[in-house]
Amino acid sequence: MIIGLQAEIQILLFHLKYNKLDDSIQSVKDIITKYLAICASGNQSILPTITKFLTEIEPLYTELVNIEYKYYVYRERETEEQRMIKEQMRQEAQERKLFAEERKKLEKEENKFKQEMERNKELLMKETDNEKII
Repeated sequence: MIIGLQAEIQILLFHLKYNKLDDSIQSVKDIITKYLAICASGNQSILPTITKFLTEIEPLYTELVNIEYKYYVYRERETEEQRMIKEQMRQEAQERKLFAEERKKLEKEENKFKQEMERNKELLMKETDNEKII
């Protein structure tokens, strides 16, 4: 019976979801009530012992659900933060790529203007007509 109780609590913890804490705590109470009913219909000589055991263990299982829920929320928050960091890294990589492309474009234009200036300097040096120079 204890193994079955523990298995049901483990399944409950496995299926714990966000904003379902109250439902999970109620499920613990329902499971304890179910096992009390099973014991009541069984051997009456062990009923007081099992009842005492189950009533003492219920707050522990409730606390277990609370702790597991806090951990679940923490894990979800961490996952969301990691997702946000990955998104930010992806955006930064995209911005760096666009920046590099823009830099290449500007360098290409700068080289084009430098070549044009060099060509104009050469033409100016070769020119002998003072009117064209001024």
